Amino acid sequence: TVATLDRLSGGRVTLGVGTGYLKPEYFALGVDFETRNAAFDESLEVLRLTWSGESVTYDGDGFSARANTALPTPVQDPLPIWIGGNSKLTLRRVATKAQGWMPMPNPRAYAAARRSAALETLEDLAELLGYLRAHADAAGRTAPIDVMYMTFDGGDITDDGFGLDEHLAALHAQADLGVTWNAVNASGSTRAEVLEMVKAYGRDVVAVMA
Repeated sequence: TVATLDRLSGGRVTLGVGTGYLKPEYFALGVDFETRNAAFDESLEVLRLTWSGESVTYDGDGFSARANTALPTPVQDPLPIWIGGNSKLTLRRVATKAQGWMPMPNPRAYAAARRSAALETLEDLAELLGYLRAHADAAGRTAPIDVMYMTFDGGDITDDGFGLDEHLAALHAQADLGVTWNAVNASGSTRAEVLEMVKAYGRDVVAVMA
């Protein structure tokens, strides 16, 4: 499915993945929560093999293939995989197996329940980025790593009191740390309102940053 979408879009797909942290989600799918990390790593391996377009023979815990070939192949090689999460295991995975990292804002009050490192400040982000880069260097990685974060400074762009200067300053501060992408949640109660919000963000923020 991902390879087909990459073909249809002319090579514009980025696949975001993560192990998750909620036991009820695993229970609902009949998957053992305690095996999630091994299953996740195996899935990443099988994805890359499947996208190769070559004959795949594989026998693992969750997948079995006997000389199977999957077509079409993606346009991109490699097709970018970005991994979400703040744990050290996630950062090590990104350093060796992925093209990007998606850190998640995570208040300290919820860090333990979410099984993920707290991420509230730019200092927290810088510390996690340092850990990521150290492991990338140790692995001999030279390819760049995309980082996509979020910016809440300045409030909602659709509000009259939106602080554009504050928002731009926050984006520049993240860029200085190495953040290359920013996720923006579209807001609005109708399709027209959402489209207007996207247009306003493009006009007032993206155009200025570019």
